[in-house]
Amino acid sequence: MIVSRRNEPFRYTFEPSLSCLIRLYEINHSHLESSQGEAEILDLSPNGCKLESSLNFRAAQNECKIVLSFKLANPLELRGTIIWQEQKAYGFVYGVKFEPGKQREITEELKQYSKQKLQAAAEAASSSAAGSGQ
Repeated sequence: MIVSRRNEPFRYTFEPSLSCLIRLYEINHSHLESSQGEAEILDLSPNGCKLESSLNFRAAQNECKIVLSFKLANPLELRGTIIWQEQKAYGFVYGVKFEPGKQREITEELKQYSKQKLQAAAEAASSSAAGSGQ
């Protein structure tokens, strides 16, 4: 089992969570083609993410490699390995470690996404203030 690096300095938490598609492409070193399922990304860093899903990958018994597809500023497709799984009343929470090579792209996407969110919030606040006669 790979040790989690939750103390990473750059981790973006999504409020609300970010919808994504998840697909299993390898289990226990055997390639497979699975259909896509739905998941929600709770937080994201250049090296991994935490997500929740109703899908049970049984990651404690299996080495599961997945592909996540989602959109920040631009569409992304990231491959990774599930490194931990926790059962919740509503489904499962997973820790995913991404394959190397996409850290810079993820960092840039997160910066653009964060900037877009701040601009949208500022515009909403500005139009709200204008609408209330301030």
